[in-house]
Amino acid sequence: MGKTGQRTMFTIACSSGKDIRKHSYFPEEDEILLPAATNFKVVASLDHGNGLHMIQLQETMPTVPLLQPVLLSSSTNLSTDKINIILSRFKYTTDDVE
Repeated sequence: MGKTGQRTMFTIACSSGKDIRKHSYFPEEDEILLPAATNFKVVASLDHGNGLHMIQLQETMPTVPLLQPVLLSSSTNLSTDKINIILSRFKYTTDDVE
């Protein structure tokens, strides 16, 4: 990151990120992999001087599912109630799934 020049550090609070330290070129850094199209809101933006800016982000729930729901066969052990609970997280019902 350096100590001079324009620098930006992001602090991200999220639940969908996956730890990739074991696969990173920089294993001592707390790197995470985020799914494509993850949404965030800016919680704070701080100017620490000397060109260092810190931005705090909070993951937000997407308004639409980022992944297509998996169609379940009739032989599955999940009840319709459990499926509806899963789909309701994204404001869907079993009627919305073909």
